[in-house]
Amino acid sequence: MMKSIYLNSSSNTKFFSASEQESFNRILSTNLGSRVVRPYFGSELYTLIDGNMDDEWRLKFKKFTLEAFYDENHIPWDKRLNPSGVNITKLNATKNEVYTSIDFDKYSVETLMGGF
Repeated sequence: MMKSIYLNSSSNTKFFSASEQESFNRILSTNLGSRVVRPYFGSELYTLIDGNMDDEWRLKFKKFTLEAFYDENHIPWDKRLNPSGVNITKLNATKNEVYTSIDFDKYSVETLMGGF
């Protein structure tokens, strides 16, 4: 059974409307290539599951998180969600959790992702 990534971002995404929150969660938790009609929708974060959380893993985590918000032509999937940067604020390797800050135009969103 494939492990999945979970997001716990409801408490720290007060700037999001309900539909933005849903879009945010869907973008990051959908495996890239899993949708037939939109094969470029989603993230490659699932490839990091059970990986060694070293510097290379952290770099890929940031890259995959940022890339997930854009299509193959670098157009945002959701125009309301156009991130400019990703920072790992805390890494808990024993619980396989990553606390992340994602910077958008007018605000920054902190979220907890786990399942790695």
